[in-house]
Amino acid sequence: MGFSNGTPTISTDGLVFAVDAGNGQSYVSGSSDCFNLVSKITGSLSDSNGSGMYENINQGTWTFDGVDDMIVGGIFTACDGGSAITLSSWVKAPTGAQSDSYAIILYKAPSNDFGIYQNNLDNQLTFRVVTSGGTVGINGSVDFFDGNWHHITAVYNGSSIIFYEDGIQISTDSQSGTINSAVDDLYIGAQIYGGSSYKNFFNGNIANAKVYNKALTAAEVTQNYNATKGRFI
Repeated sequence: MGFSNGTPTISTDGLVFAVDAGNGQSYVSGSSDCFNLVSKITGSLSDSNGSGMYENINQGTWTFDGVDDMIVGGIFTACDGGSAITLSSWVKAPTGAQSDSYAIILYKAPSNDFGIYQNNLDNQLTFRVVTSGGTVGINGSVDFFDGNWHHITAVYNGSSIIFYEDGIQISTDSQSGTINSAVDDLYIGAQIYGGSSYKNFFNGNIANAKVYNKALTAAEVTQNYNATKGRFI
């Protein structure tokens, strides 16, 4: 199974969350709402300085200013208590440090269940997942911080966590247990902290974000990269 704006298609087996600035069913330029293409749950764009987050490049993308921009994707429990998850997104981060020590790309908060963020303390990407077996973070490649678009995929399969960049595996580590359960929101570009404030703002572009309640295979990760790379590279 699959879908895309054209051919070839991405894998949709296990897809539970998908938002895309370039898909009119997910987002319309100028709107403060975005919609999960899988369930039609409404998310909201937050841009308190009024500059606007949509940019008409690469068939549509959201631009995050690293100060106050974020997307709240809505309450997300689709992977709670499971033993597998995949997070994926096309992202462009500028060269140089971000304003915060950590910059969120896609994250469930505030219970820290899982997520991908830019770790500015060691200039790498980090995939974090909290399970009954403990909390493990795995770092990705420093090649991400070059001002270009990259396809980032993080997989947890019940026994290991795996990071892919542009369809290629770049790191892996052991992890086990079921994923933590919590009634929390899924965030893009920032996260809630302390119950009422926000932090870890991302500076750069995020065009889409996807979550699967299964562990994508290496072949499926490559399929998704090849199906969408023509839009970004």
